[in-house]
Amino acid sequence: MMKNVNEEIRQELEKKGITPNGVYQQADLKEKYCEISDTLLKAIYLPEEGEKLRVHHLQRRMEELVERSGLVDNPICKENQKNINELASKIAATAAGAYGEKKAGEALRRIYSDHYILHNLYLKNEAGAAEYDYIVITSKGIFIVEVKHSNWDIVIEENGDYLRNDNGSFDFHYNIADSMERKRYILWKALPEDIKSSVCIEHIHQLVVFVGDKRVINKVRWLKTCYCNRASRCIDDWYVEKYRLFKGEMKCVYDFLGNSNTKTSFPLDINIEKLINDFSMTIDLIDKAEKCDAQNNDKEEFVIKDFSIRPEKNLSLKDNKTKKIVTMSNVTVAVATMIIIAQIPKAIRTIGKYFGNKVGNN
Repeated sequence: MMKNVNEEIRQELEKKGITPNGVYQQADLKEKYCEISDTLLKAIYLPEEGEKLRVHHLQRRMEELVERSGLVDNPICKENQKNINELASKIAATAAGAYGEKKAGEALRRIYSDHYILHNLYLKNEAGAAEYDYIVITSKGIFIVEVKHSNWDIVIEENGDYLRNDNGSFDFHYNIADSMERKRYILWKALPEDIKSSVCIEHIHQLVVFVGDKRVINKVRWLKTCYCNRASRCIDDWYVEKYRLFKGEMKCVYDFLGNSNTKTSFPLDINIEKLINDFSMTIDLIDKAEKCDAQNNDKEEFVIKDFSIRPEKNLSLKDNKTKKIVTMSNVTVAVATMIIIAQIPKAIRTIGKYFGNKVGNN
């Protein structure tokens, strides 16, 4: 069965264009993760009419099957559950990222001053390669907007370390200050010389926009942060001492960056081969465990039926002896009763003679 499940899952994923070495556009990553989850789920779950499959169905269903089969401590099943949880995390992360970028885009479109917006830009040159959530171009300069949709409280240390509060302790994620500076430099290097004649590196600003209501503490003075609902206000109120862009210069920057956007593809950040193999092996173990339970249940049912039909065969040796003693006692009582009944007429005659003789003598 394991081989069949393995091949069926691979064939189904290939039909959807998902292969271990496949690469995809960033906007398609969430869809691909969800398609993997749906394919796995269809192998073990029959949805009700109209029910939409979600990765939490996959997690819960697999947990139920493993627990019911008594395989909770099996290392293969544990590894499989770990893989599924990782897949769920990828889906959640990409979904949160897409949601956060959508909300940030809606907020940025409320900028009052003249502006141009670029979304999901990817630049690559001799300075390196970088992805940009949003680039906003206004008369005050070019704004690199990094969007963060976090489910944790955030602290950005003075050196730029980005810390997330996970279960009461702040864990290091990455250095956001270095990342933003790197993006700034790559963007500057991407601009041609004719644009650089009117646009200098001081025109490039950095802003981190947080979607959600989690607490954010930023200790980096030069790196500005704000919540999503204040993004447009933050850019409109940005203080610029002397550098300004004219509308024609803004349009030139917008056109150039839009044409320079490199359509890049990314691999799925999950080991598909391992995921399929561990899943198939787990299904095989569950199938074997269920067959074994079914055989044991059949034996138990046979014994029960046999006991109901012929209970004497299931009595112990002691019970048989007791039964024999009880049976012998019953026979003895019956014989004794018959003897007593047979002697009753004789006893009556003897009593009659006794009383008759006694009357005659008187």
